[in-house]
Amino acid sequence: MKGFSRRNLLYMRAFAQSWPDFDKDVQRPVAQLPWSHIIELLDKLDDHELRGWYAAKDVAHGWSRPVLAHQIVTRLHEREAAALTNFNGALEQPDSELA
Repeated sequence: MKGFSRRNLLYMRAFAQSWPDFDKDVQRPVAQLPWSHIIELLDKLDDHELRGWYAAKDVAHGWSRPVLAHQIVTRLHEREAAALTNFNGALEQPDSELA
């Protein structure tokens, strides 16, 4: 194969190091993301757990790449953990997601 830029090869290497067992578990959220979203995760996050968390949120909500980048920069994982709600217990599942 040829035609890969040096930068893309470095991203491919970082991807392989971040998800070493990727081929064993195809149902991972990161397997459902476009390459540009994976690059955002690799560039903006060093923590493997956070990469997986944001990948799962991205797949669940269908974010665009700019929305994913914005959620990472604004630290959604901290904001969501701090927000106390009773939506899941008080509302049916489809409504609790919308609220």
